[in-house]
Amino acid sequence: MFSIDIEDGVPPLKLPYNITDDLWTIAQQFIHEHNLSQLYLDQIANFIMKNSQGMHLTQTSSDMSDPFTGGSRYVPQSNNSINDNTQNQSINGSQYFPQREHLKFESINIEGIAKKLKEFCEQIPPEFRLNSNDIQTLLKLSDLSQEVQPEQIALIKLMLSWPKSKS
Repeated sequence: MFSIDIEDGVPPLKLPYNITDDLWTIAQQFIHEHNLSQLYLDQIANFIMKNSQGMHLTQTSSDMSDPFTGGSRYVPQSNNSINDNTQNQSINGSQYFPQREHLKFESINIEGIAKKLKEFCEQIPPEFRLNSNDIQTLLKLSDLSQEVQPEQIALIKLMLSWPKSKS
């Protein structure tokens, strides 16, 4: 159990963590549970990684079988030989999260995205809402021939502070 100090004068938040948990998933769950900014994800994950180094899970061979099938199962950071890809996966989180490379979508539905953004903006507090011009500015990101503008980055940062149900 880690104590995470988010704000001065406020009691630290408790972050439960088991050595077998994926630290990126735990960090993301912690952000959602406490309605924190998505910008804290790397900081929380790095805190978990730093403070859980040197902890090892000791298991006997009888602990390494699946209770349902009796077969062997994957055990993170065990003393068995592990290929480099699996080691990377346990250090950096799952192979899908966090996404560290840009994804290019071959086709997108601009009208659908605009409609969903407008719908979300009606359901969130006024200080986080985007107006029609903001949405149009964001939709220009789909044109890969144009350079990303500072206003677009500011709007994305605003969206990252949306309530977790809309992010």
